[in-house]
Amino acid sequence: MKRVCLIGTSPSSKGGVAKSMLYLALIYKMLGYNVVWVETRRASFSTLRTCDIIHVNGLSLRLKAFWLILLRKPKKILTLHGFILDEVRTSLYFAHGVLGAFKALIEYINISIHWIVHKLILIQLIYDYVTAVSYVKARKNHVRGIVIPNPTIYRSSGLSENPLVLHPDEVLFITYVSSGATITNLPKLVKVVYLVNKNLERLGVKNGLFCTCMETFRRRY
Repeated sequence: MKRVCLIGTSPSSKGGVAKSMLYLALIYKMLGYNVVWVETRRASFSTLRTCDIIHVNGLSLRLKAFWLILLRKPKKILTLHGFILDEVRTSLYFAHGVLGAFKALIEYINISIHWIVHKLILIQLIYDYVTAVSYVKARKNHVRGIVIPNPTIYRSSGLSENPLVLHPDEVLFITYVSSGATITNLPKLVKVVYLVNKNLERLGVKNGLFCTCMETFRRRY
């Protein structure tokens, strides 16, 4: 059985990248691969050399990615989940205090150096495929990547035995707009929530989506 090493954040961490990696792992398993989830800090050359496919999420390997030059056997995939430089610039802009601003500045310089190295050397020299989860992320990062949206596994709530009959507590439909770390997407989110709520009110549902979204923001931010 072929072995896929999925490299990135911890499976217990919160956020869209971890959830995307979880769904990627499920899909790889459905395709018959043996999936090994490798946290970035635990990635080692001895582990990577056992893989048939190395799937790196974001800049998780950073300069460790130079190890991949020595590995000719595995196929290497780099997936970009966000706006690499925009997100660290936003963190710098909203940093609190002198110490927080200093840490954010160091991280901005660090990420910028790693991204320049990836753009100039690693992407061309190492990776067989570069993918992005949306066209806007490929365009914002200035890469020519294959766009593969985040996988989503649908699970029925099981509230209704007949799928054509809606239970009063079931969700009619869901919309999702990612704000990520960029504040510029918040007006879009507000507009989407407003328009969807207007349509929900015509169905007799009041502020259901609005409450759900605001609760999500309270938990996340």
